Amino acid sequence: MRLSKGSNVSDDNDTRSGNETASATLCTVSSFSKSGSTNRVIDNISDDLIHDQDSLLHEKRNKGIPAILAKENESISQRLLDFACESDTLWTNIFEKDGLKASKKNMPGTKRTIIRTDMVVPHHFKQILSISSDTQRVKEYKSNLLESYMVKVYNWQSFVFYQSIKPIPPFAPRDLCIFAQFRMYPDRNRIVYSFFTSPYLEQMYPPKPGCVRARIPIGGIVIEPMEGNRCMMQRFITLDMNGNCPAFISRMGESQGAYMPFEMLKALKKFQPNPPV
Repeated sequence: MRLSKGSNVSDDNDTRSGNETASATLCTVSSFSKSGSTNRVIDNISDDLIHDQDSLLHEKRNKGIPAILAKENESISQRLLDFACESDTLWTNIFEKDGLKASKKNMPGTKRTIIRTDMVVPHHFKQILSISSDTQRVKEYKSNLLESYMVKVYNWQSFVFYQSIKPIPPFAPRDLCIFAQFRMYPDRNRIVYSFFTSPYLEQMYPPKPGCVRARIPIGGIVIEPMEGNRCMMQRFITLDMNGNCPAFISRMGESQGAYMPFEMLKALKKFQPNPPV
């Protein structure tokens, strides 16, 4: 079905596609999600994280997840871990400021750029996971969001959420439907929170009318716990704005991604107690 154009939508809407059944599914799920029911599930996840570190070793992390998503996530989680362990010499420095180091490199075999940020964060790793998985608190450090809510919870470590991004006139707003999962790699002493978009999700939950579906081929946060309730937090993301999007918009997205840890740190300071008891 060809989606209708909004009043401030540019010609890049031509890239969208979908079907009536999938659109109805998204509307039904979004109405339920906005009621707060699924957000209470995330609240419970946060409580579990505060009290049970070993639960991150949960062996049933892929329970209920479609095989195509589980397979893709396994690959992306491993790539994120490999990126985190790579030498800095393989990355091109963007800037270093107030303890944050941002760098980038081209994704092998593609024209995409992946942004990497490294920062020691004076917070417990459970706090980082909690704020990252809360679809409402994400607005505290992503000021460009129009909407953010849970679409589906597969299990307490794995879920799908929806976000829409404010437009930059005359271009259409972007939206995303993202799969996310957090897991521990005990042999590497690291926790990986992976997130990405998928053609499977785009088919199930197509763009809303008036939006262009952006894509995150690979994204995530790799956390290495340190002494004194501190963490080394490494964030990785490659963002495809899709459509007839000029280069300066893409560069703006890369810049926002590079500075994101600063905004996350401001939001983390609101946690009480800090660190968790």
